[in-house]
Amino acid sequence: MAAPWVDAHAPVPGAYDKAFSVARTGAILEFELLDSDLAPRGLAMGEIIGQGFDCGADVPVVYISPLATEDVRLMPWAAANLTAPCSLHLSKVPTKALDLSEADNFIQKVEVWRVRDRDDITETWAAHIVCP
Repeated sequence: MAAPWVDAHAPVPGAYDKAFSVARTGAILEFELLDSDLAPRGLAMGEIIGQGFDCGADVPVVYISPLATEDVRLMPWAAANLTAPCSLHLSKVPTKALDLSEADNFIQKVEVWRVRDRDDITETWAAHIVCP
């Protein structure tokens, strides 16, 4: 069974901390891609390769290796813009007012996300990342 979603627009007490505690290197992160207007563009999955802190933007970040996007047209963009040193900011609150213009590298704002177990991935768009 997939882990519950963490949603910055509908926070559940303790959900962020519980989910973030298992967001370690090697874990699969599923998240909603937002465009520059913060409108949802579809889901994506990536393998966490590290965590850090962006001093320019003053926010914690997660580094991933993008693995799949729900809309295949977004995968080239994800591969170019979400691979380290670019990163994700898994936000606890809606990100409309979050200014990342001083970031050291591109940071994708993420408001909806969850950690996945490879064995529980059944989405056809991500089937290729499941170990045989």
